[in-house]
Amino acid sequence: MHRNLSGIPAYLPVTILDQHDCGGYAKSTEELFEFTQDFEAKTQIKLDRIYTAKLFLALKKEIALGNILSNSSVLAVHTGRLFEHNYH
Repeated sequence: MHRNLSGIPAYLPVTILDQHDCGGYAKSTEELFEFTQDFEAKTQIKLDRIYTAKLFLALKKEIALGNILSNSSVLAVHTGRLFEHNYH
């Protein structure tokens, strides 16, 4: 579901994407696992699969769908905690 926040100036559109939860809190999918492995191998940046990996997978999907254009500026808001544990 795409929801626009009220009170945000028209020149600064904000959309919340809440459909990329991979089944819910602390749940995972094979797609998320594979994405995380690939992302970490390419970037050497570790992602936790509860919050951060889902955020980056959602961005990747939205770009692939054409919902985020190549010349767009994106502010991704991480609403989880900082990476503390190795979830692998």
